Amino acid sequence: MSEAEITKNAFEEEKEFMLEKQKSMGSKLNQNDVKELMEMGYTKPQVEEALCINEGNKEYAATYLLGQT
Repeated sequence: MSEAEITKNAFEEEKEFMLEKQKSMGSKLNQNDVKELMEMGYTKPQVEEALCINEGNKEYAATYLLGQT
């Protein structure tokens, strides 16, 4: 397996893990935080991903979102 294939597989595994984490945390996210971050111009999936990655911390999620643009 080439290095590119290994990197791609690792990326796909990480993506799947984050999607599962997002599904499990989705109902636990503070909906006011979701709404406030969406008012910054981001979509709900983007906001939910950012909150999941940052363990529900709105400030860290905002920083993450700002770094993605």
